[in-house]
Amino acid sequence: MSIHLGLVITMAIIRIILAVSTYLVDSVIDLGVMYCNKLKRSMHVDNIVSKASLGAKLILHCFETRDPVLLSKAFCTFCQTHS
Repeated sequence: MSIHLGLVITMAIIRIILAVSTYLVDSVIDLGVMYCNKLKRSMHVDNIVSKASLGAKLILHCFETRDPVLLSKAFCTFCQTHS
């Protein structure tokens, strides 16, 4: 009789676990890395590249100089720390 009781309780727990609704999403962020639903990191790379490109354009817009050493230091200071 105790085996039957355990079986009934186990079946009830399985029904409760299976009744939980899950959501289908396009992407998920885990430990700061974005994965798409096919487990590729291309969305993450695209996101970082777009942020870096936006930062580079902002630096070129704000600084009048075109010295590559100064611009690369400005990029490392402002963009690489926030990516």
